[in-house]
Amino acid sequence: MSWGATFRLKLAGVFTPRFRIEWTRFNSESGAALTLSSESGAPRIGRVRVDGMEINPHTLGVTWGRCVVELFGDVSSLRACVTQGGFLSVYVGLEGYAAADFELLFVGAIRALTMEDGPTWKLELIDMATALRQRPTNVVAESQLFHTIGVDGYPTGGPSTATLSANYTAGSGTLLVGSTTGATYQDSAGGSYIGLLVTPASGDPFYAVATGSTGTSYTGVTGGAFDTTDTNASSGDDVQNIALIRSHPITVALRVLTSGKGGSNGTYDTLPSSWGLSVPVGFVDVDDAENWRDVVGQPASGSFTTNVMATEAQDDAIAWMTTWLNACGCFLATRMGKLTVRAWQPSAVPIGEVGTTWTVTDADMVAPPKHEWWYDGQDVEYAAVIAKCSTVSTSRSSTYVHHRPSQPTRTFDMSTLVFANETAVADSVSLRMKEAALRKPEAITLRLRGMHWAAASVGDGCRITSSLLISRLEAGGFNNRRGVIVRVSGLWGEEPVSELKVLVYPAEGATWE
Repeated sequence: MSWGATFRLKLAGVFTPRFRIEWTRFNSESGAALTLSSESGAPRIGRVRVDGMEINPHTLGVTWGRCVVELFGDVSSLRACVTQGGFLSVYVGLEGYAAADFELLFVGAIRALTMEDGPTWKLELIDMATALRQRPTNVVAESQLFHTIGVDGYPTGGPSTATLSANYTAGSGTLLVGSTTGATYQDSAGGSYIGLLVTPASGDPFYAVATGSTGTSYTGVTGGAFDTTDTNASSGDDVQNIALIRSHPITVALRVLTSGKGGSNGTYDTLPSSWGLSVPVGFVDVDDAENWRDVVGQPASGSFTTNVMATEAQDDAIAWMTTWLNACGCFLATRMGKLTVRAWQPSAVPIGEVGTTWTVTDADMVAPPKHEWWYDGQDVEYAAVIAKCSTVSTSRSSTYVHHRPSQPTRTFDMSTLVFANETAVADSVSLRMKEAALRKPEAITLRLRGMHWAAASVGDGCRITSSLLISRLEAGGFNNRRGVIVRVSGLWGEEPVSELKVLVYPAEGATWE
């Protein structure tokens, strides 16, 4: 759920924000009940600044955000409640609001608590994605994502390593092992899948996918998966159960984010506990992610099924996730305090009008905009973008490369992820990423009056009408020019100010020759 319409409408006018902060447990972290307020108690909350994440569509790299909270008064009550890395939830409301009416503003982990000027303290929180590089637990052995991979007989059913109890012949469809105890699989709408890595004593290792198991066998086996070659193996050779999650990349991300609570954490809590980050489903914008998946992230025909796997524990869960999400033209984002997952799309001619398209005019600005004719986050311009699946690739190119330095190709490599409906998937990803790879945008940073802009998120559309901007492409100012938002920040105080960073791409036919 996003912020209520009434609340957003009031944010566009004159108001005095009120804040609440609560200690939040994701999993088994240390901490104790804590509530801070703008209006009473000690310490008391002053101003709040949210520096939002920024995405670079050229690379799909992300600079993650933070929240800085002013605290006044005695902070000794925090000593037994908060720890570095512990999660806090920041809520915002208006004067007279009951606690239940406050809206979620930011969820993050404590980075620092510092006294600067007399009784004023600064509480700094890093956003969820930064904090979730490790699983939220104080048990060090369980801090890695997939921490049970390779552990025999793990008591809660973690992935295990077994040995073949009989020779395996390529294509036979069954792997006989001493025991499948501890084997872990994932359920999805398409069935049950067990990922396996077979390591023959002679010859190259290969991946296999099984659709079932008995106590001493894996059944429905397809060998030679994920661009490996099915080959014979001998009794005594190793068979390792790996993590395998098959679905649309945005669905996979939702499962990894929310799994870990035994099925009690919403629709996508379906994976073994060590495969998930245990983010409370109330802090994940599932509706937004599903909308982008179903409208923008679909090929013209058929399905977009990825095979996301892990053969070892992951020290950095977010880096692991962003690697395969970015290869599919998708990315993690934050929206109104919650995590979401979106599929990038061109801004000049959007595939689908998802979410809000924001309109900005000179009357909304509290300061002249910062205008970069060439976005400094894009160091090169490419001549072609390639989306590559296992056996198929699709290329989209530009007639000219107008800016230097330039490079021949930008590749989105899904060759270890996508093995079905490859042509349609590759065509879809190359279409969505063509603009960001082949065109160099202008970047406009807008300081805007009011906080209703804080409801925007990266990937949202934006139309700008301004006489203060001089486009490198056309005479006069900006007249309803379409762009895409890549950062949303806000200073919540006595004079609330929002900041949007918007990229404006040239039309495909624009030339300088």
